[in-house]
Amino acid sequence: EYKYENRLTFTGTITVNDSESNSIAQGDWTPSNQILTFSGVKVVYSGTTDIYPLDSDFDVNIINEESTEWEDLTSSGENISIDITTAAVTNIDDTYTLSIINIPTGGTDVSNSTFHIKTDNTQPTISSLTSDTHPNQSTWYTATSANFSWTILDGESGIENTWYIWDRNVDTDLVTTLSDGTQISSDTMTIDSIPEGSSYLHLATKDNCGNTAFDTYVINIDTGNPIFNSVTSTTHSNQANWYSSNSATISWTTSDTGSGVLDVWKLLDQNESQTTEQVLALGEESSANDSFTTPELTDGIWYLHLVVQDNSGKTAYARYTFKIDQNSLDIVSITGLYNGVLQNVDSGPIISWTDPNSISDDTFYITNDGTTPTSTTKTR
Repeated sequence: EYKYENRLTFTGTITVNDSESNSIAQGDWTPSNQILTFSGVKVVYSGTTDIYPLDSDFDVNIINEESTEWEDLTSSGENISIDITTAAVTNIDDTYTLSIINIPTGGTDVSNSTFHIKTDNTQPTISSLTSDTHPNQSTWYTATSANFSWTILDGESGIENTWYIWDRNVDTDLVTTLSDGTQISSDTMTIDSIPEGSSYLHLATKDNCGNTAFDTYVINIDTGNPIFNSVTSTTHSNQANWYSSNSATISWTTSDTGSGVLDVWKLLDQNESQTTEQVLALGEESSANDSFTTPELTDGIWYLHLVVQDNSGKTAYARYTFKIDQNSLDIVSITGLYNGVLQNVDSGPIISWTDPNSISDDTFYITNDGTTPTSTTKTR
């Protein structure tokens, strides 16, 4: 007589599904820490396909290579249903062993059921994201066309896709690139007509288990020189006029559409001409938008030479001229006939005087009615 009461086994075929009901086959790659449901088999007495032990006579256990265990305590007459969580580490062959446990004394588990899963918890790598046309990310270039190349590696589940975004936003991140980026299958690309300033190539890749990698490459373009937007003076506003004030205040503003303004160098002297190199070497460094008040200066024509330099080394030159004359005019000697004497001999007396030779030149005013001459009461 055949005895089956003490030997238990499984009937059916193990099925494994993820949380979205996708079927997982033997040897498939799965993400780490993913919930999978094991089912498809029932516990029966050995030698039968439809004679089931009571729930009180068995439980079903699953254990993986990391010694994590899960159990189903109520599956008599029905397929088991056990939710497991895949390993938190990469394992290229993680074995899940199904066992029948808690059998009454004398009973045995004669099943031999295992399921193999590959777990991928390793990020892919983006290596050698470079540009042969713009090899230094901190350097400013004038070439507005850039070549890029990169290498993407994944030694486990393999690469699903790669995406890129080309923009002027340094803060574009992995999530944005994955959701809004353009898929690319090549490992090279060329970008043309790059505008002034900094532009960014954001590259994101994802493997078949959802692990991701992200990298960004910056291209800095500066094709134009910086400029002086304005150079003005509140004390000597007209560069052609002479002023008695011997101290001048001069202000300037600058801009640069590419690398940005580094600083401004200023050189004060009485040389009408200075080279950019001389101003940079001999001048004093100031801010991009600033003002300067001179010390008290001697009479004469003075020049404030200004050089603005951007972060790529390009420059622009400006000069402000101001004229100072503090001399008080003094007509030292006036001579002529009949000074202070009434006479009718000469209706047009000849008068002469000394010219004080002002540095700013001078104009003489004369009256013949006994009043003090001014620029509005003169007769010539």
